[in-house]
Amino acid sequence: MHVVSRYTAAEAAATIDPRGRAIALSVVIAAGALLLIMPPVIGVTGTLSLLTALIAAFGVGWGFTRGQSWLYRSPLAATRWAFLLSAAGWLLALVAWYGGQDWPALLPGVACGGAGAAVAWRIAAGRTALPGMRVSGATVLSVAIAIAATLLTWHTAGGGRHGVCFAFAVLLDWALLGALDLRLRKDMQNELKNIQQRMGITFIYVTHDQEEALTMSDTIVVMDKGKIQQIGTPEDIYNEPKNAFVADFIGESNILDGVMLEDYQVKFFGRKFQCVDKGFAPNEPVDVVIRPEDIDIVPPEQGHLTGTVTSVTFKGVHYDTIVDFKGFKWLIQTTDYCPVDSFIGIRLNPEDIHIMHKSEYSGLYGDYSSYSAEYDEIADASEEEADEE
Repeated sequence: MHVVSRYTAAEAAATIDPRGRAIALSVVIAAGALLLIMPPVIGVTGTLSLLTALIAAFGVGWGFTRGQSWLYRSPLAATRWAFLLSAAGWLLALVAWYGGQDWPALLPGVACGGAGAAVAWRIAAGRTALPGMRVSGATVLSVAIAIAATLLTWHTAGGGRHGVCFAFAVLLDWALLGALDLRLRKDMQNELKNIQQRMGITFIYVTHDQEEALTMSDTIVVMDKGKIQQIGTPEDIYNEPKNAFVADFIGESNILDGVMLEDYQVKFFGRKFQCVDKGFAPNEPVDVVIRPEDIDIVPPEQGHLTGTVTSVTFKGVHYDTIVDFKGFKWLIQTTDYCPVDSFIGIRLNPEDIHIMHKSEYSGLYGDYSSYSAEYDEIADASEEEADEE
């Protein structure tokens, strides 16, 4: 009578379906490939240490499994538990990584991940597995796909601790909301923010609408001709613009030529003003930014500066008032109505004066002469229509 070994069935089952071996090996190869391109992030020492831990854990798992005959009695269940151990290890490593820990905190996760994958590979290969043809086409293909996906993810993300977030990002184009009316567009902005918060993923929203950028963003990237001008929170971008382009693009701005006399003191329009900025060279030419809503209208005798109102437009919640100060036209947004040709004064608080270094954009933005001309054209057209009627 011929006696069949009790392991024969398990080994035969393992050789029939190579997918378990392919998945287990591809996980380890993908982890190794990712570690090989991480020296800029965690350093050479960290990379070599984690690679050593991965290889050692895989070897220990392989050797341990080979000597444990009981694992081959229920190979399917054992493989599942091995994959569970491996997944728990990689999850532990990811938690440590995105938690901002240094590379030693990743060692336990990498070790568990490598050991679990080795156990799964060894059980799926069979107790008497031989090298050579056991590495099937499915294994090779799975490993190749894993490496390609790893490298592509890294390249797309640009590296870094938050790189993989790109794999879960949603890219939204400004045209998505551009065709909607104002009320519906605002509702959609709120709905998109709610979706993003519920799903916990990254939205990359491309827009030319400054209000949408401020309303929907946690971080804003302002670009001009493909070059990044400033990155920051909406508050930082609005309150502390880096140059005239950013100041003009995000919100309305009056941008004036000035001279930084010393820390906390600037001169423009022939008058000295206190400000909250420092770190500039003495008498350095600068750009002075004053937001329209930060300007207080007062009687002329109480004002730091005086000028003549040239245009007034009602915007619902405020008036857009254009005022001529010595040939430079300012935009003031106020709830106070000042008739055209009235003579007014303005006061400026130190915290409302923002100082910027001169840049290639200096002199291109901030004068509302053309803005005033557009209002005049609209007013003239309205008067002509009224005369025709």
